[in-house]
Amino acid sequence: RTETGCQGVFEKTYIISDQNFIYPNPVSDGVIHLYLGTNLSKKVRLSLHDANGVLLFEKEQALVDQKTSLSVKTLPSGLYFLSIADNTLSQSTTHKVIIR
Repeated sequence: RTETGCQGVFEKTYIISDQNFIYPNPVSDGVIHLYLGTNLSKKVRLSLHDANGVLLFEKEQALVDQKTSLSVKTLPSGLYFLSIADNTLSQSTTHKVIIR
């Protein structure tokens, strides 16, 4: 304890896993955070499809410590499919994402 009272809040998320995490899900603040556990690449290709399979966007995204974020603020509420492709390992995974 110090002489000065509480001066704020410090938050940090620790993920100890070798699996991919997409959080929060459902998304309510317009930002999807991705943790790609075993991925040692410097970037990945992200593709987002709506529930009908229509491609909404596709882009390469840099990874920092196996993490990145994706803004979905302009998308309406609904079910989406996020595909994450690692070109160096020729691997791809698809995840259901709900936007509220």
